Amino acid sequence: MPIVPGSVRRNYRAEREGPRRMDYYAFEDPVQFTGEFEDPITRERLPMNAAFAPRERTQDAGVLSVEIDEKDDPQYDTIYRLHPRARAMFTERDMDNRPFMGLEEPEDGPAEYAASGVNTDDEYRRRGYASALYDLASYILDRRDGGNKAVLVPSSMQTGDGRRLWQSIYEDMEDDEEPRWRLRGDLG
Repeated sequence: MPIVPGSVRRNYRAEREGPRRMDYYAFEDPVQFTGEFEDPITRERLPMNAAFAPRERTQDAGVLSVEIDEKDDPQYDTIYRLHPRARAMFTERDMDNRPFMGLEEPEDGPAEYAASGVNTDDEYRRRGYASALYDLASYILDRRDGGNKAVLVPSSMQTGDGRRLWQSIYEDMEDDEEPRWRLRGDLG
């Protein structure tokens, strides 16, 4: 459980300060979140940051960017901060698990998002970083503006590590369940 329970919250201060550069994507007026990740080996507490632009704000596919940063260092501001240890981009998907391109609403059920890029620096792999990125993304998507919940689904383009990560989810599922990332209720 690398995300510190109760640490996730909306970051209104960052929203007031204006757009924040995220490694994967920059978009205008995102909903921003912050939390804390505890490295299970070193016990360091690291900042997690997320920027979410639902389709209503982008006029295209919804986008969610999540990062686990290095420890805050006053000599770096948010524009020139250190490279994050782990990062992920999640984009809205259509019924065929392709990136959503269009303004129509999903036919039935919640909007679906899938990873379009996940990376953890080599020295931090197999320590829960990628799972924490998915946990935070799932939590944010479950609490979308306007109560329109969204869910995380497996990407159609996965690496071997990505398949193993999702396999750990499948092991706990019932046979008739749709593959969805589990939702942790203790984050906020």
